[in-house]
Amino acid sequence: TLDQATPIERQQVATKIDDLVAMTDKAKANGEKPEFFNLCDVSVPGTNLYCDGNLGIDRNDMPQFKGDARPGSPADKLPRDPRNGEVDTEEFFKEMLNKEGIKVSEPQAVPPDRLKATQKNLVGDKVAGMYKGLEENPNDPNLTAPIYVSNDGYVLDGHHRWAAIVAYNAKNPDKPIAMNVRVIDEPIKPLVKRSNEFADHIGIEKKAAKAGQGVPQQSPEKKK
Repeated sequence: TLDQATPIERQQVATKIDDLVAMTDKAKANGEKPEFFNLCDVSVPGTNLYCDGNLGIDRNDMPQFKGDARPGSPADKLPRDPRNGEVDTEEFFKEMLNKEGIKVSEPQAVPPDRLKATQKNLVGDKVAGMYKGLEENPNDPNLTAPIYVSNDGYVLDGHHRWAAIVAYNAKNPDKPIAMNVRVIDEPIKPLVKRSNEFADHIGIEKKAAKAGQGVPQQSPEKKK
């Protein structure tokens, strides 16, 4: 955890994300797509940051609850987010878990660095964009909304927001952000299988790990 890392190691984590922010900003200023960088290649010895001990699951094989709807699927009938055209099936996911007798906790705050990554890919410029957003507003509800975790401490959905908050806390140890989570009462391996079956049924397309996804889109009311 971050409290096990030295101040120098914490600064190294934050500096790497600052480098990614600069790289992303430069690429976009030049009209280019940022180079793909897998943040799982960054680690702090003796801690689980970022992906030490992950389950080796490719991002493309992880469940998605928000995303593009497959044409003709149940998700295709849901309203689209005007910012990106995506649909949100989280409420249906929670209903499915409830019907199957699997409890989901109310949102609770936990130290983010005590959670563990499930997937083996973290899109560097996406984390950098979210980190930059937290530096501008550490209370941004789009970045601090609860993520789903298993009862054995693995992130199910929300890896990039989790990684951005870890980086923010590494740079700002005097004013850390707590990670809001909903704990699903099931271990991660069967939970990933169950969640993928749900996403396939309802019709959310999976997202491959690729660059150019970095900066969260503004909500309509923030656009000029």
